Amino acid sequence: MIELQDLLPFTKKLKLLCIEPDDSIRMSLVKTFSKVFAQVDESADGYDGLNHYKINQHDLIISETKLGNYSALQMVEQIKKVSPSAHVIIISNDTDINTLLSWTNMGIQGYVPKPIKMQSLLEVMYKSCSVLYSNAQKVQLVEASSDIKRQKQQMQAHYEANEIKLQESLAYERKRLGGLLGSQRELQKHLSDSEQKLKMMRILDDLTGLKNKHALKDEISKEGEKALLFVDIDHFESINTIYGMGYGNKVLKETASRIQKFLPSNTELFRISADEFVVLMNSPTPNQELLLSQQILAMFQQAPILIGEIEFDISFSMGMDRGSHNKLFVHAKTASAEAKEKGRSQMVVFKNDSDYVKRQRDTLFWINTVKEALVNDRVMSYYQPIHNNETGNIEKYEALCRILDKEGKVLEASSFIHPAFLAGLTTKISKVMIDKAFKYFQSNSYAFSLNISTQDFNENYLEEFLQYKCDYYHISPSRVYLEVVESITINEKDKTLHQIQRLRSKGFNITIDDFGVEQSVFSRLLRLEAKTIKIDSSFIENIDTNLSHQLIVKNIVAFAHRIGAQTVAEYVETQSVHDKVCELGIDYSQGYFIGEPKAQIINNDPMIESSVNNIA
Repeated sequence: MIELQDLLPFTKKLKLLCIEPDDSIRMSLVKTFSKVFAQVDESADGYDGLNHYKINQHDLIISETKLGNYSALQMVEQIKKVSPSAHVIIISNDTDINTLLSWTNMGIQGYVPKPIKMQSLLEVMYKSCSVLYSNAQKVQLVEASSDIKRQKQQMQAHYEANEIKLQESLAYERKRLGGLLGSQRELQKHLSDSEQKLKMMRILDDLTGLKNKHALKDEISKEGEKALLFVDIDHFESINTIYGMGYGNKVLKETASRIQKFLPSNTELFRISADEFVVLMNSPTPNQELLLSQQILAMFQQAPILIGEIEFDISFSMGMDRGSHNKLFVHAKTASAEAKEKGRSQMVVFKNDSDYVKRQRDTLFWINTVKEALVNDRVMSYYQPIHNNETGNIEKYEALCRILDKEGKVLEASSFIHPAFLAGLTTKISKVMIDKAFKYFQSNSYAFSLNISTQDFNENYLEEFLQYKCDYYHISPSRVYLEVVESITINEKDKTLHQIQRLRSKGFNITIDDFGVEQSVFSRLLRLEAKTIKIDSSFIENIDTNLSHQLIVKNIVAFAHRIGAQTVAEYVETQSVHDKVCELGIDYSQGYFIGEPKAQIINNDPMIESSVNNIA
């Protein structure tokens, strides 16, 4: 019987690619074989799998036959064109004789029927990996033999050269003193040439031959008035993705060549990174950078780049600044980013007081504030009551994120949550909030809701993390409501929806937050079987006077009740709004009229008691 560890002697230097559309099967294979292979990559379809192979040149491929529009046969055929000796193992429940014959003709290493029996798969993999290992050993032996032969030849040549040197030694000694000075001069010249080559390698871009960012830094540091134009190719990543890096490199070279030929004598072109160039102007004429940017945009608009039979329409987001300071590059790059935000194919002059620059400074401030709060445990969980409009009781609470700043001021999430998202910090915040909410509600019987972000789903940690917290704090998943914004249910991939469905199957309640502001896709909502739908606050805040909002909310409530979901009205701030909410049949109310968010739940909270009395 073959065990997993039996593969290790053969696989510890091999790369494996698993191609399987079923998430659970694919992740199980990746998790299992990551223990014995040097590298394991995964893909859900044939086209993506082929791209993975072209980049990484895997030693062994395990693939399902049914891969959607781009079939496994097509994929393997392309892989065999790249590497005829590639090892492929097929897993499938297809028993058609013609199909199996086609796979045999493709030269695959094995066929494992579904449902997969791990022992069968291990046996096929053992045979394939042992062959790969044996082939690698043969290559090493051939290379070693070649090395020995080469060393013998070098030794023979060395002995012959020494014999000649011995015969010429007397003549050499006579000439040595006379030639010493000449040898020193040659050595110095050789060293000087080598230093110059190294210097050029440091400052030149390999692809285009242009000077690079190191050379630009040296040029900017020189004295004198300068103007800098930052040129960023729009959507260049799409060229690499669709056509491959070969075409991308050709587009870059042609772009550099065109701009270079077009530039006046007081300018120089630099390549900074993959799709970013800089034009530096010394002693620029008035508005030279602005005029030059307009001319470059017009040139590429009128004449697309043609590579073979493929035509590429190139545009740029350009930023510019001038002066004699060392922040020219940073300022121009910032202006280029502002041009992208404005819709690309734009040019922007850097202004220190522009709205964009102010927003960037604010964003940086909030990112640093969040980072400091996470490090110093100043991320706080506040709890806002949710009122059952039928029973008149507070039945659950929403956990809302707050930050305590250095001065002791409590900051609301609306100030910092978007910058935190841009910096990739929302998952860290979510984990802190989940832990604090579970810890707090272990001592009472209230249900509570947690806000879940797109990044939380992308990192695929929620199922294990939430279940662990339930077990650790002895809280049933039925008390936990996971608030998911409507955009996630509409825009995200099926992988995210599958996570939501698995969480629901474990007993967690799903709440659709901010419902009504997106283009609601009811079929996807039905698949989620959401327990609760939160109606967006924009419809609630003036619902007592806005007839259009009343009509919209009435339809949302009717839809929710038809699919067995309860509804929550957010932003209930006044008695009249609450009265209208109850009249429209909304199940729960949440807002400052019911109770403001607080760090602690106080059962005899006078504010909550007052609100409930007013409601009654």
